[in-house]
Amino acid sequence: LPKPISFQMFSDVMELCENQLLPHTVEIITNHRKMNIDTNQLVYLETLNHNIVFHLENGEAIELYGTLSGYIGKLNPDCFIQIHKSFCINLKHLTATKKNSVILDREVELPIGRSKKNYFFGKLQAYMRSN
Repeated sequence: LPKPISFQMFSDVMELCENQLLPHTVEIITNHRKMNIDTNQLVYLETLNHNIVFHLENGEAIELYGTLSGYIGKLNPDCFIQIHKSFCINLKHLTATKKNSVILDREVELPIGRSKKNYFFGKLQAYMRSN
């Protein structure tokens, strides 16, 4: 950091370090068992019949009762974005975009909702600039 260091500059750098160095997990409860999921391993979340399905990098899918909005609040808003009323993706696992869909690891293609399209592409540009 160049001197003099402002509080805002220091705060921004510390937040960046925290995001890159600390392990990020989200706690879920399934079958009366608590689990911590590494958010770097989380590819996307999906709502399905009042349940949330956590799709992991290794192909595993963990299903539990809950709402998408309830879990989105627990995730890093710089990396996770809701692209559709039923899907929230981890931008770290995004491999390509199309006009109306995204392609994630393992060639998973998900639709982008019309109302989320401009927001998604704006967040994607910000994410790409910061990485």
